[in-house]
Amino acid sequence: MDAQQRICTNVTNKAELYDPTTGRWTSTGSLKFARGQHSAALLSDGTVLVAGGSNGAADLNSAELYNPAVGTWSTVGLMKNTHSGHIAILLKTGKVLVAGGGGPSEAGAELYNPTTKSWTLTGRMKTGRDDFSAVLLQSGKVLVAGGANPAAVSLASAELYSPTTGTWSSAESMATARIEFTLTLLTNGQTLAAGGTDGVTAFYSSAELYHP
Repeated sequence: MDAQQRICTNVTNKAELYDPTTGRWTSTGSLKFARGQHSAALLSDGTVLVAGGSNGAADLNSAELYNPAVGTWSTVGLMKNTHSGHIAILLKTGKVLVAGGGGPSEAGAELYNPTTKSWTLTGRMKTGRDDFSAVLLQSGKVLVAGGANPAAVSLASAELYSPTTGTWSSAESMATARIEFTLTLLTNGQTLAAGGTDGVTAFYSSAELYHP
């Protein structure tokens, strides 16, 4: 199942806010562009970066910022490539790593600079993948795992991104190949991988731990 095959044509530009005090949702400003399978990252200044995804007909390289103070969106610089079904991780440097996704950028990665609101390319992943998971480790490195490769085969492989060198290195593979699962950093520094699917018929209740 390639990301392109999972694109939903019923995309929207609507946005809502959840209030944990009242347990209710309220509408807020609409995105500049309707999109699905995009990424979102909370920046250090409290704004939210939304990037890429699909409009139902094509993958996107556009990005925009949500300002919670006024409830509106503003566009920022275009990504170097389109990304859909990718990940976005706020690094300890304050920059945002966007990596993977369907199409020609399936192994590509780039960095968003919140100061200049622009993008620069960084090292490509060793394996092209979409619908995978990622987590920022205590070391400042980013762990990515699983997903589907360009041939739509689910993956068990994992790799690490080093912000210091801008390069990727292989990490131990998961015991189970899985897509659309969660990676969660635990307080002891380990990472929990849970659930997911093989992208065909199987859905998993299994979980495993990564020891950095």
